[in-house]
Amino acid sequence: MIAKIIRLNTLENGEIAPATKKILEIADHKRLVEAFCLASATFSEGPFRSLRTKIFLWWLSAYAKLLTANEIYGGRLVYGRTQPTRDIELHRIWPIGGPRAPRIADFILCVLFSAPALGLSIWVFWYLGVIPQILILLFVVFFVSLLVRTSLKPWVRTASLNVSAMLQPRPLARQTLVALIAGVACWTFFEPLLGLITFVSVWIVVGLTVGFGQTLANGSPIRAIGPETVLRRDHQISVVSGLAAWVLLAFLWSFKLGLPVAALVALLYCLAVGQVVASALWRRYLATILVAGFRICPSPRWLLRVALRRGLVRSRGLTYQFRHDDVRDYLAGYSWKQDHSSSAEGIAVIATGG
Repeated sequence: MIAKIIRLNTLENGEIAPATKKILEIADHKRLVEAFCLASATFSEGPFRSLRTKIFLWWLSAYAKLLTANEIYGGRLVYGRTQPTRDIELHRIWPIGGPRAPRIADFILCVLFSAPALGLSIWVFWYLGVIPQILILLFVVFFVSLLVRTSLKPWVRTASLNVSAMLQPRPLARQTLVALIAGVACWTFFEPLLGLITFVSVWIVVGLTVGFGQTLANGSPIRAIGPETVLRRDHQISVVSGLAAWVLLAFLWSFKLGLPVAALVALLYCLAVGQVVASALWRRYLATILVAGFRICPSPRWLLRVALRRGLVRSRGLTYQFRHDDVRDYLAGYSWKQDHSSSAEGIAVIATGG
């Protein structure tokens, strides 16, 4: 860190700028760390520069405080998993929102986004007789039980496309059986074409998302390296999973809404579901942002990218790390109400290059 400050303020003849020498001579260690952090985080262009800088540092401080707390407790355990003291895992940041709140928000998201599809499907089946009513109610109970299980589970698996897992007979058999039951039901009470569409759609959705029959996407090792790799792949799986149900919902709802309207409504709904809740890890990430409120950045990925460009964090494998423990410790104690005037001279020197 000190080497970066010296490099930024070295004259063409190789000597350190006089003002930098003065700062290095009179500033104690804490002031030097503060000057580095503030200079790296300062927004030099655009309106409200001072406010934006303080908010940027405040958002970063949330991660520093979490890591520092984990270290103080000697490797804090959260539901059986030791929490990191240096690594910021984007796909595992939910403990920053508390031990329960992110999981409760996860469940609420599931309920809110599932309710429209379940309501319309019940409306379609309800007037077909007693047997369809029983079947749709059993499906609702089964679906809700899955929501409770996946959304309240503390640690959810990553998802990446892994078609080779289809060779596993047990999950493949479960996946095919569930799709077959759904397909036969729609074939019986509606028409053969809808039965075929139901079978294919359910087979794909279960294969991508549902744990007991997940053969198309599962927690296989991540080959690509990068802090956003896991989250990006999970988001992609979520979008594909949402769109996989589009044709099925469009045909099913067309019995009540007409095909053009049903197709449009189903498309908008599937896009929304894919962007938010179709994949468990991505949904937990969004739930954490919601429950944390303004205490963390609404886009942690953007925040850490900017911090990476400015040298406050570094990329290491699938995680981000603060550049130095001193940077982490300073940010852990950061308050946007504190007075930075004592480091004003150092900030100016570092930001302008002497």
